[in-house]
Amino acid sequence: MSESSDNEMNEWELNVLKNGMLGEKKQENIITLKNAQMKESVKNWDDILSYFDNKIERYNQANENSRQNIETYVSQIKTTQIHLTQNENKLQELTQLSHQQDLLKEIIHDVKVPTEKKVKELGVLEKKVTMI
Repeated sequence: MSESSDNEMNEWELNVLKNGMLGEKKQENIITLKNAQMKESVKNWDDILSYFDNKIERYNQANENSRQNIETYVSQIKTTQIHLTQNENKLQELTQLSHQQDLLKEIIHDVKVPTEKKVKELGVLEKKVTMI
């Protein structure tokens, strides 16, 4: 009995050793598989991060382009405002000159009519003087 029990123990020990080695091998395979899965997962995350980095870069570039466009438009608006102010000042000046021209026309008319009348009167007087 003790011999059979020793044999059984030896078999049992042998099985335990075999299973242990197989278990270690399985464990190594599992670890290798897990490592491969983690590497794939990390690669997938790297791909995802790269995708979003590219998206962010494109959005940043678009924002920069928009900012530059806005600065250009603001500059154009300021230039247009300056030109409008200059044109408004010129218009006011022309309006004043036009008003002054109208006043001069009135003055010339007011001076011209009596002067023409006086010239006619002088002409009449000359004729009278020559007749006398």
